[in-house]
Amino acid sequence: MRLSSVLNLVCVAIIAGQIGARIQKKKDTHDIEEALNEFAETLKQEFSKKGTSKNWSDIILESRKDAETVLEHLDSLVSDYGVVTVADLKDMVGLTSTFKDNQLGWTNIRNSTIKRVRFGYVLDLPQTKPIG
Repeated sequence: MRLSSVLNLVCVAIIAGQIGARIQKKKDTHDIEEALNEFAETLKQEFSKKGTSKNWSDIILESRKDAETVLEHLDSLVSDYGVVTVADLKDMVGLTSTFKDNQLGWTNIRNSTIKRVRFGYVLDLPQTKPIG
């Protein structure tokens, strides 16, 4: 599972703290197992919520090669169609896009770069523009 932003990490840390407190209150193995299952379900719900509302600039790719591949594909779409949308980017990385994601995008990404961050690589793309 990819953690795509510091906000996600903070969320996980808060949840982990909550589950730790729950486990400390439990006495038997069955109660601890139940608390861990609740924790896993909470994590699933948190990440599935984030997947639909994720900002394109929060996308962290695992490797530089992944980032290069996505950037090359985005550039190819701009070359072929004159535009690439935020929805195209999200689709490439396996995220759910919204209607609004189809209305925003780029007509030029030639000066885009890839930056190393703590948990992977991000695309440094220009500001999005409304696509008409």
